[in-house]
Amino acid sequence: MLLPLLLSSLQASPQEFLSDRNFELPHLGISVREVRWWDDNTGTILRQARLSNGKIVDLDSLRRANHEAGRKFNGKISHELLARMADSNPADTMDVVFWLVSNDSPDWHVRMNARMATGENGEDARREARDAAEAF
Repeated sequence: MLLPLLLSSLQASPQEFLSDRNFELPHLGISVREVRWWDDNTGTILRQARLSNGKIVDLDSLRRANHEAGRKFNGKISHELLARMADSNPADTMDVVFWLVSNDSPDWHVRMNARMATGENGEDARREARDAAEAF
């Protein structure tokens, strides 16, 4: 219902419809609908995002703002870990892994990525970084 109205309101005539997707941005309390289409006139994929009231918005900026609001609210805990914590019994233990940043030690993540860039597999690079960190 909204799609024909949305597409007819665009200046370039859409040639091939590609996607219609909703984004829930819970930390901002909004939902954004993004439509993408192929435009033969420009030879590119065009897109437009709108709020439920029809206002055109910058989806990328809103997604960044939602991410930042989530980090302020949840700290640096990933949404996957938050979901696991919500589904678990508070009395149960849970194994987690995290990186600590220390200004006086090498960046182990950079070291691991550098080894993988030379062709070493990820698990061997991770183990080497772990062993070097333990020896530090």
